[in-house]
Formats: sequence, C-alpha cells, structure tokens
Amino acid sequence: APLIIGHRGATITAPENTFAAFDQAAALGVPLETDVQATVDRALVLMHDGTTTRTTGTTATIAYQTLHSLRLLDASYVRPGPSDVFVPQRIPTFEEYLRRYGRHHLLIPEVKDERDSTGAAIAALVKRTGCSRSVAVQTMGPMSNLAAVRSVDPAIRTVFTSLGGAPLSPSDALANGLWAVAASKEDITAGYVAALHAVGVKVLVYTVNSVEDLDALIAAGVDGIMTDDPSYGALCVNRTPTGLTVVDPPAAWMSGAGWDYYSSVGG
Repeated sequence: APLIIGHRGATITAPENTFAAFDQAAALGVPLETDVQATVDRALVLMHDGTTTRTTGTTATIAYQTLHSLRLLDASYVRPGPSDVFVPQRIPTFEEYLRRYGRHHLLIPEVKDERDSTGAAIAALVKRTGCSRSVAVQTMGPMSNLAAVRSVDPAIRTVFTSLGGAPLSPSDALANGLWAVAASKEDITAGYVAALHAVGVKVLVYTVNSVEDLDALIAAGVDGIMTDDPSYGALCVNRTPTGLTVVDPPAAWMSGAGWDYYSSVGG
C-alpha cells in the first residue's frame, strides 16, 4: 500500500501548517508534508502562501517580515470545526518542526519561495539537527533548488513536484538524482509509475480527498498519497479488499471534509 502523507498536517481537522495539524497527523504515524519560506532576517517558517492574509487574517508578505513579527500572529484563522478549538496557533519554525517530528517521521518540506539560498538553508538546518535520513526536500521551482540541497548534504532525499503540467520524465528524474517525483492525480497513469519505478524513482501524488481517486492511484502503484485527511486516508488504504469493505466516514467532519461518496456493491 502507498504511504498516506499528511498534507500540511491533518488539515481537514486542524489549521494547516500548525502544530495542531501536525500533531494529529503524527499521532497516526504518517509522513508530514509542509511548506518552508524565509523571512527578511532569514529565519525559516512554515507557511504555504506568500502572504499571511488567508491563514492569519492579517496582511503581510512573509519575505518582508521578521521572525518576531510573524510569531505575534495567530495561524488558526482558517480552521474547521468549532471556532475556538484551535485558537491560537503560532506559526512554527522549520527547526521546531524538525526537532519535534524528525526523529520518528518522514518529513517532506517544500522550498516554497523557490530561492536556491532557501534550499541550502533548509538543508543546513536538516543536517545540523541530525535529520538528514528522515527528510525529503521538494520544490516546484528550478531544479537548482534541489542541487543546492544536495550540495549541503547528499544524504537528504529530493523530490521534484510538477502540478498542472506534464510530469517530469523518468530520464530527467534519474539524471537529477531524485528520490521521488510528485505530480497531480490527473497526470498519473500506471505506465508513468512503472517507468519511474524502472529507474528507481518513487511517485507521490497531490492532493487526494476522494476515495475513488485513492483506489485508482493504489491500482496504478504509486508510492505516496498526499491528503488533507490522513486519518480517513489510512483507513481506506488499509481496508481489505479494496473497494469492497465499507469504511465508515468521519461523520463529525464529513460536511466539510471534501471526501466524495461513491457506491460499491451493496451500497
């Protein structure tokens, strides 16, 4: 079965890229995906967007803020469920994330601001905290991001992500020393997976919140599936036989979960 990977943590039940979301996913024993950006004082923080607007309700650009100013914000602005359950949530630093989870989980940080210097800083911190063998750094930016990572520490695995376009070819993946390629679920075929496996490269998929999509990707042979709901995703992956055994949905969150109902034999 493929790895189920918590996309920004368990974001279906907690605010994304916060310890609340990461702790929920970590309790399941799954890998933890996140996004890393550098502040104006070169601190590394976990934020997906280039601004704080969507997740904190304030208006600031990450690259122009100091770590101190960002730590004053509450990152629980986008949250599911009762409004006060996860308030407040501090924006985590990358070092906190490494030290909290790196000894026991595969961590998949993305170089979000796409600067080679940020990739190198990520790698240096991974190396300094002794987490090189439990981290796979990914980028959607230039391949030089990953070359910068490997130049600091060749033991760190690297992933190139292509979403909404043609996925990276097996020959390019091999030539760039990648551990894995990540692609959109719409771009994955069993033939593409087999071709990457033939050159020793794994396939990860974004972002799967449908049981029907999940079953199709399992059949295609992918190695990892990013989902906003790793708890339910793990239940679905581990059911036997796939497509026949009923897995009860997480009723408390189903109204906003994004999981699609679909029928099988017996309903």
